[in-house]
Amino acid sequence: LGAEWLAIRPNTDVALALAISHVLLTEKLYDAKFISDYTFGFEKVSDYLLGKGWDKVEKTPEWGESVTEIPAAVIRRLAHQFVENRTMLASGWSCQRQHHGEQWPWAFVTLASMVGQVGMPGGGFCQNYHLYSLGSPAGLAPALAPGMSGGTRKANKPWPKEKGAQSIPVARIVDMLEKPGQTYEHNGETKIYPDVKMTYWVGGNPFHHHQDRNRMRKAWRKFETVVVQDFQWTASARFADIVLPATTTTERDDIEMVGAVSKRAYIAMKKVVDPVFESKTDYAIFTALAERLGVGQEFTGGKSEMDMVRDVYAAAKKTADAKKAVTLPSFEEFWEKGIVEFETPTKHLSWTKYADFREDPVENMLPTGTGRIELYSKPIEKMGYDDCPPHASWLEPMEWLGQKDKTYPLHMN
Repeated sequence: LGAEWLAIRPNTDVALALAISHVLLTEKLYDAKFISDYTFGFEKVSDYLLGKGWDKVEKTPEWGESVTEIPAAVIRRLAHQFVENRTMLASGWSCQRQHHGEQWPWAFVTLASMVGQVGMPGGGFCQNYHLYSLGSPAGLAPALAPGMSGGTRKANKPWPKEKGAQSIPVARIVDMLEKPGQTYEHNGETKIYPDVKMTYWVGGNPFHHHQDRNRMRKAWRKFETVVVQDFQWTASARFADIVLPATTTTERDDIEMVGAVSKRAYIAMKKVVDPVFESKTDYAIFTALAERLGVGQEFTGGKSEMDMVRDVYAAAKKTADAKKAVTLPSFEEFWEKGIVEFETPTKHLSWTKYADFREDPVENMLPTGTGRIELYSKPIEKMGYDDCPPHASWLEPMEWLGQKDKTYPLHMN
C-alpha cells in the first residue's frame, strides 16, 4: 500500500506531535479559523511551542529530532503532508500507557486541531477506531443493558451500610498498599489511601496491565487475603490465596451484540459443554457467595441464570417496541434461530466523528468546561501539578533511550 513506517524512539510520541505542531505554527500552515471557532487556549500552546512557555524550550523540528530520532526534514514534510491532504490521525491505547501518558492524547488532539480537519470525512482524529468497530455504520439494534441488577432487599431489613467505601485510581493500587493512611492528590483533591486487607478480583489481571511489576510483587503480599475469579491461570491468579475457577463463554448460556458500535446483530450464545472440573459460571459463584451471606434470595430475586439472559433481551425488546424502529421476535424465536440481524440506515453510512460539532459548535458542544476542544485547561492549571502542565507538554520519562546513562540501552516496549 506504499505505507511508511517511522522508527521513532519509544515514548517520544508527544515530542513528535509538538515538533510537527511547531512547523504548522511558524510556517502558518495551521487552520486559524478552526482554531478560533472550535478550540480554547491556543495562545498558551503557541507560546509553549515557541519557547515562551514554562520550560523555555522551542519545539523546533531540530529539537524534535534530538528527542525522537526522526529527522527534522521528515518532521517538516509530515506537517506539509497533513495539511495538504485529507488526513486522519488515528491512535490506539498504548501511547498513554507510559510515564506522563496523559500528555499524549492532549498533544495528539492539539495537532489534529491545528490541521483543522476535525469533523470532516476522512480527516480529524480518533483514538479508538481499533475498538468495537468504531467508525462502522451503526445498525438499529437497541443496546443490550447488563442483565444483573444489584438485587433487592425488604425495607425492614435493608442492605448493610457501606463502611468507609471509597475508590482510588486503579493505577495507584501499589501506592495504596505501600502507604495506607497517607494522603495523595487526585484531580485537584487531597485524599487518603485506605488500609485494605482483602481484594476480590473478578475478570481482571493486574499483574498484566499494571506498571513496575517488581514493586507490585512486594506490595501485593500486604493483602491478608487475595481472591481471583477467572477462567485462565493468569499471573494474578498465581499470586492469589484463593482462585475461584470461572467458566468460559462456551460453558454457559448468554447473549451478545455483534459490534458494540456497529450493532449489526444479537447472537444467542448457547452453551456448548457443561462446566468442566470445578468451574462455575460467574453468576453461580456470586449466587453461592450471596447464599452464604444470607442474602441469596435478595441477590437473585428468585431468577435463574437463563432468566437473566431473558431479562437482557426483554429490556432490549421493550426499547425497540417503544421506538418502533425495529421489530424484535419473541425470546423463544430468537433463541431457537440463534441470531437477529438489523438493518443499517442509509443515513448512517456516511457518519463522521465530530461532524455535528463542526457543523454547529454551540448546539453540539463538547463535554468540556468551555464546550470546545480544550488545548489549555484552566481546571488543571488551578491544580498546580508539577508533573501535569495545563496544556500538552513534553515531560521526560523516568526511563527511556534518551537518558544520559547509556549503561543498559535496551528498551522493551
